[in-house]
Amino acid sequence: MAMVALAYLIVPPLILLNRFRSDFESAMSNIAGAPVTIGGDIRLSLLGYPMLAARYVRFNGMEIESVRFRISWGSIFNLKNAEIISGVKVHGMRASIGALSIPKFGRKIIISDSIISYAGKDYDIIAGALDNGRLSARVRTNQHKYNLEFQDGRFLITNPNERLTILGKMLTDDKGVVSASGNLSVEPDDLNEWFDFQYPTVKGTTMLTMDFDWDGKGYLGFSKIFGTAGGATFTGHVKLWHAGGKQVKKFIRMQIDNADMDLSFIEGNPSFLHNSEFDIVANGNIRTSVPEIKNIRNLSVKMTSKNDSEMDFHSFKADGDAMSITMAGKISGGRANNLDIAFYQRSPEQSVRCLISGNRENWKCDRWSVAGKEMAAFGTLAVTPDKFQMTFNSDNYKPDAGSLDALKKYVGVKDGSVDFKIGKMAGRAEISSGKKRVDYTEKDVMLGSLPVDLPLPKSMTGINGNIAANIKNDKMYFVFKTPEWQFSVDEDDGFGISHKSARKLLSLLTEKPELPFIRPDVPVMLAGKYHRSIISDLNIIIGESADGTATMIAGMKNNESISLKTEYLNLDALLDQKWFGNFIDNQYLSADPLLAPFGFGANVAITADVIKVNGAAYKGFVYSLDSAGQQMSISDSENGGMLLSISKNRSAYKYLVQMNKFFVAGKAFGGIAPVDIEGTTVTAEAEIDTFGLTAYDIRRNMTGMIDASFDGGILTGLGTDKFYDNVNSYGRLDTENALRAALDGGRTEIKEMQISGEYNGGDFRTVKPFLLAARHTDVTGNLSIKSGVPAIRANIVLRGTSPIPKPVTLTVNSDGRDYSLSEIMANIDLDYLREFVRTHKKF
Repeated sequence: MAMVALAYLIVPPLILLNRFRSDFESAMSNIAGAPVTIGGDIRLSLLGYPMLAARYVRFNGMEIESVRFRISWGSIFNLKNAEIISGVKVHGMRASIGALSIPKFGRKIIISDSIISYAGKDYDIIAGALDNGRLSARVRTNQHKYNLEFQDGRFLITNPNERLTILGKMLTDDKGVVSASGNLSVEPDDLNEWFDFQYPTVKGTTMLTMDFDWDGKGYLGFSKIFGTAGGATFTGHVKLWHAGGKQVKKFIRMQIDNADMDLSFIEGNPSFLHNSEFDIVANGNIRTSVPEIKNIRNLSVKMTSKNDSEMDFHSFKADGDAMSITMAGKISGGRANNLDIAFYQRSPEQSVRCLISGNRENWKCDRWSVAGKEMAAFGTLAVTPDKFQMTFNSDNYKPDAGSLDALKKYVGVKDGSVDFKIGKMAGRAEISSGKKRVDYTEKDVMLGSLPVDLPLPKSMTGINGNIAANIKNDKMYFVFKTPEWQFSVDEDDGFGISHKSARKLLSLLTEKPELPFIRPDVPVMLAGKYHRSIISDLNIIIGESADGTATMIAGMKNNESISLKTEYLNLDALLDQKWFGNFIDNQYLSADPLLAPFGFGANVAITADVIKVNGAAYKGFVYSLDSAGQQMSISDSENGGMLLSISKNRSAYKYLVQMNKFFVAGKAFGGIAPVDIEGTTVTAEAEIDTFGLTAYDIRRNMTGMIDASFDGGILTGLGTDKFYDNVNSYGRLDTENALRAALDGGRTEIKEMQISGEYNGGDFRTVKPFLLAARHTDVTGNLSIKSGVPAIRANIVLRGTSPIPKPVTLTVNSDGRDYSLSEIMANIDLDYLREFVRTHKKF
């Protein structure tokens, strides 16, 4: 130890050991597991711990500028078998590897400023460490700089500046081929530069995550891609195939939302589409070099390209600002070959489809079709640089010359001719020097074959009639007549229709069977202005104006919504009272009249200042109808208010009836009860559920609760008024006869009545005793109706018959009325009764 200390003080700090070169090469070969040669100096440093350093070391094809490691003090005297007590520092290594595997040297290898080449790409290891098969390093390429962790085939690559994280694993098959898979997330400022691709250009900072799969041969796949760039969001997967250092094929499936991208590069770089397969769905601001399309809002592309000259579009749809395009077919050598292409123009709305062959200057459509709000047609088309020639076939085209202007978008500003056949009509249209002309004639024609847009259903447009028509200022005007009805169109976009039967016209317009409960002999006339499914200034006259029974209705129709208003709506003049009079039989044959409007398939709103129904007139009538329900209400300051709401769910219905001091002229219970009220004011609420198709089913399946109170009116079936009117003339025998007459029937003016019950399929029963107050009379009891047979059990208090009157028990059922006169008479005090009537008010 003294000699070592003395040597440390007096010998040079660095000692050249080149004479031991072979020993060192042998020792380092044992460490590396492969032959090592040293081309430079070998030095021993005695500063701090002894350290051996060798320059220009070659190992297994690698060149290393310097290798350093520490040895124990005892190894100074046995350098050939030196004990290494530190990691081995490698600096300036240049290596090219063919396989990705981490050797295990049994000690830590510290690497700096080294370059490793793999698959034709240089990886600069700025600083790193290899320890027992684990590699940790900072790596730089010509594109990226990142941190790398690798052990047992698993790796982690990070770069905080670009928020890069790549986590994955490598596998080596039995042939030594290395493959890799994992997940990548990154947020670069320039995605094109980061991934080394030119088109399409992605603007702004991109956030991206995805899984990747590399087979080590030539395939690289990216799946579960999710990213944002600017305001765009994209998902999908990408597959790339390479050979000879070049990309030979690609598959891209991507969905992009709110895209901001420019596709005009394709025109100058068509090779981008070659040897590719695309499945793209995108929306946003997508710019093109096609002026007719301008910017694309929605894009959907499925196409394949197997070589440089042929592209097969399985489906293509571009939704532009002014026009949309769909396409399917092949393009080869710049020429279309039966390419199925369709244009959808927005203003005016129109679509054109063509099975096209040829190039831009000289092409033809073996079959084309066009559809818009003004027409639908098909035919053939041939276009040369100077002219066009078309055949035109249609069932509903409107042959106004102005529509021919749309052809200019597809044939250019050219002269040409159109030979057309429209139903039974045939003719010729010509464009010459910008002037248009259309000639045709037709007789005994179906209304639907007219080249006009009609506010009528197919049930009417399919009828034949006589037409007088002309085309003027690019519009057509005509009058169409049949034996029963007439339809006309005038120069102001107005139309008129009249029919001998409102019931039949309603059936024609709704394409539903005739409603049997509407009178068949009521004429009707409609007039209005029609434009794009909107009928304005709509006027309807129902009935005969001459005899004053006509109903005048005004309103409008917008698509399937109809709003109408009238001063006076006479339902009694429209409804067939004979049908309602035979309802017992008719209920099996048709739907319930209240539910029939659901079949109209329209939203309807009707208001009437006055409505007449069942002989009574009410003010403030409002009605509304849609597919899910209908409501009708009356708001009459004199006759009260009423609301009926019916909601529909398939064949199930829910009724809600609300009455607020509503005057009912007829019998409140429809005459089915032995004791009824008529001419009364009702405040009530009923909720009824039912289902079915026919009126019988609907009535039979009704279930729900009814709560009602009645103010005023006449009680039928009980005659206590007459009993009290004549008390001064009664003797004992007269009183008994008068009571019998009062309990057997008669009419009595009432003060009020309250009833609450349960309705079930035509049957009714009170759920609590009803209360009825008449002059000097109080009645409580229960009412039930089963199979149309009513039954009542009531307690009747005839006030004034004695100081403490006893209730009279009255039972009414199918056997008649049951009560005990003897019990009643036993409790009557005639003197008290006469004084009571004299001294008490009416109620």
